[in-house]
Amino acid sequence: MPKVVLPVTFVACSALRSYVIPVTGNYLIAAAGGQGGDGSAPGGKGAFVQGMFYLRQGDVLQVIVGRQGGSCRVASFRAEGCPCGGGGGGGTFIWKDTRGTMPAWPLLVAGGGGGGNREEGGDGQASLQTEAKVRTGVSSPNGHGGITNPCIHFGGGSGAGWLSVGAQGPGPIYCHGGTHWTGGAGIAYGELAGGDGGFGGGGGGGFLGYAAGGGGGFGGGFGGGQVESHSHRLIRSGGGSSYNAGLNQINLSGQHFGQGVVTITAVPSPIVVHAPTVGRSAEMLRAKSA
Repeated sequence: MPKVVLPVTFVACSALRSYVIPVTGNYLIAAAGGQGGDGSAPGGKGAFVQGMFYLRQGDVLQVIVGRQGGSCRVASFRAEGCPCGGGGGGGTFIWKDTRGTMPAWPLLVAGGGGGGNREEGGDGQASLQTEAKVRTGVSSPNGHGGITNPCIHFGGGSGAGWLSVGAQGPGPIYCHGGTHWTGGAGIAYGELAGGDGGFGGGGGGGFLGYAAGGGGGFGGGFGGGQVESHSHRLIRSGGGSSYNAGLNQINLSGQHFGQGVVTITAVPSPIVVHAPTVGRSAEMLRAKSA
């Protein structure tokens, strides 16, 4: 009888986890990044990616599931238009390695959403480019953490990327960037407090200028905040980007609410050899050799 491999789901729990492949074959892996935390407006939604991978028995997958970014932590202020921002959502990462270390390339990464400020946070992007690159032409190199946004001065921390951590936000509050894999802590002052970045490299939010954290991902998203001028214009946070090395890909930006998630499903081989067939073949071989 062929071995039955049941689907496995990993939910967000702020820890690195492993999955040992039980049977050689094709596996459908789906991943969603964490949503950004709320400011006065909601955080951006996480990206969704899915691909097919041929894996061998005994291969070890390492899994980081992104958590939703923390919200502005003063509910009464948030209801009235709190000047704080939410933390960036954590990215979701899957790679193959027996030791838990990171190889040059992952299997899948789903970008987390950016934290909300007075505007909705930027969504996690299905492409290799972060939303900041799409909107402004400015971005950190592919696969790296978000750099400090040059357009703002009260800004959130940037999200971590696959290759490097996220930059801290610009002055004067210097919000914490996301790391591998802890989210950046939100910056507080008295009763005002920005949201923490989600596990999976989300950037931290801040207490002034609507500073919102960028989402973690293959490339980290920019933190959002107030433009460096007297206009009080805001730039919303950026979601993290994604990566997919699988076959039969599905890549969708801004699809997932709440905590990130990963599902791993074994796909039956198109050819299954049953025991009776093997027995008849053996009898035929013995008859020919007689």
